[in-house]
Amino acid sequence: MSLPSIIFNVSGEKIASLYITDTSFQFSSASFKDTAAFEEAWQKTLTLNTKTEVKFDKITNITKEDNDNEICINYKNSLGLPVSCNFSFDNEADTIVFFDFLTTHLRLNKTEEKLSPFKAITSHLFWLAFIVGATAFAYYMALEMANGEVSEGGRAKVRAFKALIEFLGEKGILAVGGIAVIIMGYFIWKRVENPPILIKFQ
Repeated sequence: MSLPSIIFNVSGEKIASLYITDTSFQFSSASFKDTAAFEEAWQKTLTLNTKTEVKFDKITNITKEDNDNEICINYKNSLGLPVSCNFSFDNEADTIVFFDFLTTHLRLNKTEEKLSPFKAITSHLFWLAFIVGATAFAYYMALEMANGEVSEGGRAKVRAFKALIEFLGEKGILAVGGIAVIIMGYFIWKRVENPPILIKFQ
């Protein structure tokens, strides 16, 4: 079975369209009305569009949680390094078509697993630790700046970061960090209370 020659509208980081060829998934940051325009743009070497190609034979697995629209393709890039491509279809019906393609054309096996509470929050615990660490770093940096212990030099991004720290101050940093921790804690609690079902193709 092969998919009709159409362009799928998708959303993701620097991703707006998906075209499926005989050997790969081709993602572009630009939107196209038809396949001819997509193929013409894909062949261009000098372009502002971001292009990502996922070869079928390099795919490790494809996953999606039942209560989330985002699809994650885990694969190996040209250097053999594990990477991922995350996106979601703008039209929910396209997800069904895509999954059907995975099983009938790529011959991938579909499994569904109810995640344990711990499995459901593993990545979220990492982000919670990151938020706490970033808040602590910014807080102590704000204290050092207040005491004049931080130099004013550095690259543009560093200077912008220092300006933000100075603007927020110690209390502002703790407030922003505290809100972020509360929000992440809420998501963790919801996932522990009702762990999602992980749909996997491999």
